[in-house]
Amino acid sequence: MDLFQQRLKYIALTNMDLLKSGANEKGVTLLCDMPDELEAFFDLETIQVVIRNLISNAIKFTKKDGSVTVSGEANEENVVVLIRDTGIGMDQKTIESIHNAHEKVTSTRGTNNEKGTGLGLVICKDFVAHNKGELTIESELNKGTTIQFTLPLS
Repeated sequence: MDLFQQRLKYIALTNMDLLKSGANEKGVTLLCDMPDELEAFFDLETIQVVIRNLISNAIKFTKKDGSVTVSGEANEENVVVLIRDTGIGMDQKTIESIHNAHEKVTSTRGTNNEKGTGLGLVICKDFVAHNKGELTIESELNKGTTIQFTLPLS
């Protein structure tokens, strides 16, 4: 897989546009707070899948009048991308099962009974790792989730 320097805001906005009808149906606001010039090295196809899946999951687990925000910033070594929602959150056991590949992953229904496979976050974690990054999850039940992943600056 070849990594190329690319801008992230366009990719975030493109994927948000693809998912906005589902967000509108649920009454979920989508926000992009990413600098125009934010760039990193990554494989376009895999990171598009990651961003689309993370936004889709955030919409899935956010109730009416909630929000999903995509943001990003650069530090000395990486670009950090955050997808933050005001949704139902995850318990620690669920987060641990995503990080432990040997555990059985189970699907959780969304706030409007949306179905899933339970594999999306595991695949996202793998795709981010293949792009020389790391994915972390912070969540609190009934308060929301922030999923953060890194991509190399060079």
